[in-house]
Parts: sequence; structure tokens; C-alpha cells
Amino acid sequence: MGEIWGVLAAVLSSAIGGTSIGATRFLVGAIDPLAIGAFRFGIGVLLLLPLALLHRGSWPPRRDWPGVAGLGLLDLYRIQLLRDGAADSALLQQNGAPLMTVVASPEWIGNTIRTNSDIRQDIRWAESGEGNNATLLKAFGINHSYDGFMFLADLFPRRFTCAAGVYTEVPAFVQADATKGMKYDINPAYRTAPYEEAFIFDPMVFTQLIPQPITNPAPNFRFDPVSYVGDIKILNIPNEQCNPDQNILRHRIVMAAASEPKHVWKGVAFVFLRCDPACNNASTCSTS
Repeated sequence: MGEIWGVLAAVLSSAIGGTSIGATRFLVGAIDPLAIGAFRFGIGVLLLLPLALLHRGSWPPRRDWPGVAGLGLLDLYRIQLLRDGAADSALLQQNGAPLMTVVASPEWIGNTIRTNSDIRQDIRWAESGEGNNATLLKAFGINHSYDGFMFLADLFPRRFTCAAGVYTEVPAFVQADATKGMKYDINPAYRTAPYEEAFIFDPMVFTQLIPQPITNPAPNFRFDPVSYVGDIKILNIPNEQCNPDQNILRHRIVMAAASEPKHVWKGVAFVFLRCDPACNNASTCSTS
């Protein structure tokens, strides 16, 4: 009898998930996406919360709540993006299923794994073995997946402060005087900024455009092709006044690009409160 109820629950879940796609596309012209999401997940919370409260099993400890909530939010968007076509542009696959790529700071990736005992155990035993199959023996980084996601570390994600509901981006570097000229140091305010951004990467969100290089402007005439995406060249340019002996080198770079929006509905970013010790937010986050 229990197996029959399980099958019926799975069928009902699939039916609700399938019809929600059509309903969402029907409503998108009459109501904004934020309201649609609020209604969908608000109703889901109202229906599932009584069942969760009646469940006699133990709840996760509070120190695990940020990681559980973060992965739950990612999973929510993963399903939504896959249904919207993100599976076709996924960079990697595992056992035939698409792996979404989350770009976040090493601190967030490490905290998500280390602060949740269940996730630690899942990763520890998911690929236990020797050599390339021993996850714990690999360098910590983009070398394991969890719950349909591959985590890619970004050393300098965007960080923010927030006052009166307004987010202000904190630059990662500040200019300072050097022995000769100027230098760029890591911004102390960036180290302690309380909010940080992570995003689900999809290469189809926008296309990077560059000017058409001029290669053959006329017969018997040609130009060297120009790279507009940051190709640094070292040039020795003869000049009667500035470089008569041709022993002065110059670094030259030509950059010109534009972003053309494509499938913007696949672009998802999260701004969250940092819980690593460097930002002094440990007392704000759940720790017990």
C-alpha cells in the first residue's frame, strides 16, 4: 500500500510540475514574474509546512541552515532553468544529466560544504576510492559536483554594502602610491564587505560582440588583424625623436566590445549575507 501511495505522489508531482510551465507562460503577460514566483512558492510553503511540522524526524541543526537554504534556493532555480532550456547550454554533463555551473567565491563554496554535515558526508562517500575517484584527495575546487551543480571558484566576486535597501558595490582593488608611479592593492573594504554575489553561469545569456577586423581594405594593401579582446602586444616602434635607436619597447592593447542580450531569462544571480569570519558577520549568521 505504501508503494502505491509513493507512485501516486510521484505522478501528482510530475503533473503539477508539468502544468506549471504552461500556466506560467499563460500568466507571464498579465502578471510580473516576481509575483508569479511568490504565489507558486508561497502556496507550496503553505501546503508543505503542516506536513513538515507533523513529521517526527529531527530538524537540521541551526549551523546547517544557511547551507541547506542556499542549496535549496539553487535547486529551485536549477529545475526552473532546465525547463526553460538551460540543459541545452550546460557546459558539463554527468551520467547524461546536465550539470549547472555556479560561480561563487571560494569562501562560500567551502562554507556550504563544511558547515553542513550531511553535504560533507554525501561528497565524502559519493566518489570514495582511489586515484581520480577519491574526492578528498583532489585539490579543492571545480572537481566535484553536488545536486546537479558544478562549483567554480571566482577569486574576486562582486561584493556590496547595503544601507536603506540600496546596495553599493565595493571595488576589489584601490589605487595607491608606489615607489615609482601607482599600484593597485586589494581594497580593505572589499575583504570585509558584508554582502556577496554568486550566479548560475549560462553562456547563452548574452553574446560578446567585437568590431569587424579590417584585413584587406584595397588591392595590394593589407592590415594586420586586430584583436579587440585584450591581446597584449610588445612593439618596437621606430621614431626619430622618441626611439631613434629602437631600444624602447611599448605595450599596446586594443579593447572594444559590446554585450548583446540573448536568453536573459536564464541569467540568475544571488546577493547574500556572507558568513565567513573575514567579514565579521559570524554573530549575524546561525552558528548553534
